Amino acid sequence: MTRSPWPSGHGPWVEGQRHYLSPEAAAGLQAARRRLGLSFREASERAGVSTGFLWNLEHGKRCPSIDMARCLIAAFDLDAVAAARLLDEARPDVGRSFIGAQDAA
Repeated sequence: MTRSPWPSGHGPWVEGQRHYLSPEAAAGLQAARRRLGLSFREASERAGVSTGFLWNLEHGKRCPSIDMARCLIAAFDLDAVAAARLLDEARPDVGRSFIGAQDAA
């Protein structure tokens, strides 16, 4: 697994075409969920994602879109540092925030 050369020094981990959250960003999400005392089910409902997707994020196995990162920041009330890290690592070319997705519809 190699690290993407993003200007901030964070950026998603990349293996082939799959993108992963860094261990720091994944741990930040997990810490925020635990700080709020939420189970995976409660947290996923609050953020509007599946429990499996949330588990994968917290374990660094997936990377959110920018829209999803914004939902997670609001749902978990992330501090400025954790929010910036998550947005920095979020993928602009996937999910609902990807303009190309609208072209394919």
